[in-house]
Amino acid sequence: AVVPNIEFLEEEIEFGQLTLGAMSTQPISLKNSSAVEGTLYVNLQQHPEFTLSLLEDRQEGREDDGEFDSSALQPVSMQQYQLAIGGVTDHGANMTMKGGQSATGEDEDEETNSRLYKITVQPNCTLQMQLTYQPEVLNQ
Repeated sequence: AVVPNIEFLEEEIEFGQLTLGAMSTQPISLKNSSAVEGTLYVNLQQHPEFTLSLLEDRQEGREDDGEFDSSALQPVSMQQYQLAIGGVTDHGANMTMKGGQSATGEDEDEETNSRLYKITVQPNCTLQMQLTYQPEVLNQ
């Protein structure tokens, strides 16, 4: 069986000293050196000072060549995250259906602000992302 082989290209990520309210963004590269797609789940809920996003500066004028995959980083809800990592039964997943018509809008907001991410790295590709740090409390 072929399994994904994904690694960080950066040995460490250094944000330096920041004042409260300041922001620093550093690149993160995930390389998949295998012949199959790899999926990772990232939970930053315990670290609200961090935000993960795709590095989009390559997107302009290159949308047709497949270099930029906007679906590579997807925010997910807690239910989706728990199902993906095997932490919830089907009964728990059904709870997302409560709330009727307003659930769709709320789910989207929940996913956007959840700090839970699904990352998909295509075979033999390197995914360029960025990690942003904005201290919210002194001495973090």
